[in-house]
Amino acid sequence: MKAGRERQKNKCKIILAALLSAVFLGVTVFALGELLQRAQNYYTEKAISEVLLHDDFEPYINKDVYVENRGETDLYVRVKFDEFLQIAGTPILGTDEEDQSTWKTHLFLEDNGTDCGEETHKYFQWELSGASKVYHPGASDVKDKTFTLGQSLGGGEVAKETLPSKTPISIIEYIDNQSKYDAEVSGRWIFDIDGWAYWSKPLKPKQTTNLLLDQVEISEPINESYYYAINVILEAIDEADLGQGDFFALEDRAKQVKVKMETEEFIENMTLLAELAKAYPVSLTDQNNYTVPKETWLPFQFIREFQYNDTQWRLTGGSPDSGFQSLIRNTEPALYDYFEKLRNIPGDPSGDTQVDVKHMAAVVTASMYKTTTANPIAGLLMSERCYDELAGWAGDVQQMIIHDIHPKITNGTYGEYYNLTMEYVGKKGSFGQDDLYANIDGVNLYNAIRSGGDIAGVIKQYYQTDYKMRVEKFLGDMTQGTFVGEVKGYTSYRNAERNIAWTLYSSAGISSLPTNLTNAVADAVATYIYSLK
Repeated sequence: MKAGRERQKNKCKIILAALLSAVFLGVTVFALGELLQRAQNYYTEKAISEVLLHDDFEPYINKDVYVENRGETDLYVRVKFDEFLQIAGTPILGTDEEDQSTWKTHLFLEDNGTDCGEETHKYFQWELSGASKVYHPGASDVKDKTFTLGQSLGGGEVAKETLPSKTPISIIEYIDNQSKYDAEVSGRWIFDIDGWAYWSKPLKPKQTTNLLLDQVEISEPINESYYYAINVILEAIDEADLGQGDFFALEDRAKQVKVKMETEEFIENMTLLAELAKAYPVSLTDQNNYTVPKETWLPFQFIREFQYNDTQWRLTGGSPDSGFQSLIRNTEPALYDYFEKLRNIPGDPSGDTQVDVKHMAAVVTASMYKTTTANPIAGLLMSERCYDELAGWAGDVQQMIIHDIHPKITNGTYGEYYNLTMEYVGKKGSFGQDDLYANIDGVNLYNAIRSGGDIAGVIKQYYQTDYKMRVEKFLGDMTQGTFVGEVKGYTSYRNAERNIAWTLYSSAGISSLPTNLTNAVADAVATYIYSLK
């Protein structure tokens, strides 16, 4: 059914159709208010292919919700259900009968999606079957009428069959077996965690999905007057406009959900690790050399030790507490196994940014540890700031020079060194994306924790919100010119503070570095990082 009005406010070609349905009113009597088909609203200058939301409803007998593509364009479709329940004049689910924006979206919590955990499903049982059906094309509500395939319906229409029966699944099941479900020829309904049900394939012209909602039954009588309503909301979009707004192709949405789950799992496990650290009686002789409480530094040190555990890392971040490591291994084996195997975490909700967790933990631990206090001789070689920065971004800059820049060009021009650095920084080699973001996030997390934040709260806030400003937080009020000077202090062969060669360079057998390299690498690194703001 085409819309009677058009809007240009949002250029995304989303078709919205809403159907007010399954309204029950009475005292233990199943009664239905008039069925209403609301107009579809097109958010584009020209309406795209026509799509029809079917809701075949007959109280006590039938309740079928499915979607028909009556146009000429492949469509991606999704449906959600908003519920309202009022008993004895008191809203139980939702707040205002007249304002559907206050109704509650049904969340598909169980594998079969029928129970969203709300009180409504104590009284009303849903069936979400994915069954096929012979239907009347173009008719949005045929009550409980049945048809035979090919039956003439008048107006040139004949009865057709929906796409084949397929049991709906959760998006978690889809993620776990994505290649299997992507290989299916026909689609099925996929229950997202936010209440949308996605049709798993593009709905081709003249195709109709199988049934999403198949039945609503009273499972327990309500002995008072009540009003129950379900608002069925359809969104359809063509391929060209996928990704505008919050409507994504299923595989992209699955990636977002997977990223969200991975982030939440990391936050949950870091919280548990912090709780265990708080209760643990630390016995290290240098525990007072940390600038934050043990429930903060001990978890990061624990994670660091899986990879960054040689002498230089223990110099900059302290020796590990073997007792805490044993405690986690023996009493929380799943937690130990999680962190041992964990390499990267998503740096943002898209998952396009990755953060090397163990590297990040090494940066945080080094920032928390007072190396020159614990080892005064170390202070003769360099300042505390240098130890902290070499554990992070500055060390990676030097490693990039040693492994990726210096061996490839001998006495090159400024431009050659600059272009080569731009090929590597934040992309590959010794200073790839996951390393870069580990350095940036390590500094930012430490600063937030040092300001008084607890580890769980800081990590949750950072990876849900603050990541958007990660580069700005990392750079602070430094201008790009100032940051170039900071970087150049490490791209130069000698430590200007002590007038001695940087240990990483001399240990790698490098006896000097060309001025063009020193200047070009510093400029390229600063330019790249500033470009991320």
